[in-house]
Amino acid sequence: MPTFMVIIGLFAMFAEAEMLSPFTDLFGIANPIGQRLAAFAIGCACANILHLTIESLSPGRFEAYKQTLLRVLGVFCIVGLVWAGIARGQQAAFGATLSGSPLADFIGKNTVLAMIVYTFFTVALPVAGAVAINFGTKAAREWREYLLAKRDVAQLTAIAAKAPKELESEEQRLRHELNTLEAAKQEWQKSYIVQHQRGAAIGAAQTPKWMIWVKAGFVALVALLLSLPAIKMPFIPIVIALTAYVGAWIYFHKAWAPPKPHQLYAQQNVEFRIPNRLGDGR
Repeated sequence: MPTFMVIIGLFAMFAEAEMLSPFTDLFGIANPIGQRLAAFAIGCACANILHLTIESLSPGRFEAYKQTLLRVLGVFCIVGLVWAGIARGQQAAFGATLSGSPLADFIGKNTVLAMIVYTFFTVALPVAGAVAINFGTKAAREWREYLLAKRDVAQLTAIAAKAPKELESEEQRLRHELNTLEAAKQEWQKSYIVQHQRGAAIGAAQTPKWMIWVKAGFVALVALLLSLPAIKMPFIPIVIALTAYVGAWIYFHKAWAPPKPHQLYAQQNVEFRIPNRLGDGR
């Protein structure tokens, strides 16, 4: 339907061009092709102005000053087409008189009727083209909006169809992650229990580090007291005391430091139990 209306509008413009082409002689256009092109341009311009004038009749379509301007232009366009129709009728009568055509007698006897006919078709064709184009473009716009709405509905329907599956997949993924976290939690809890039991069995309490310095100082003091007989040579007690202090510090620090994995596993108690029907045995 929109295409049909637009085609009607184009045919109306072609008919207007044929009717107004001789009228362009007044503007010095003698080439027939140039006359038709000029008449077609005039008809299209008038049809476009009338189309906008019709659009301005819709409330809220344009701003107030634009509506007034378009309506004034539409009135001037109609008046111009009326004068063009009158001039075209006078021109046809003059041409028929020069050629001696019987049409000259008919136009001479029915001057008013001839002017009305020429004026009517000169005005009616652009108006018909404007109306056809107006309804055609409106229908095309509505058809485009319908297609866009139909596409949006199809997309939303597809999304709505996929949404439950995506939600189910997301729920399964979250459940799997939750199960993974639960398994990690249980593993860490078991590891904590094992380490706690291991510390209770082996002894996980660690003395303060300053005890290393106190013990090493005590050993150095004992070594210094034992080396007092050699006080005549002062460097000997000093060297003995320093050596005893460094050696004692290294010894006590190794004993104080947390055991390494292989040391820990070498110290822990491991029991092997073999269940049997009569009871547990070692």
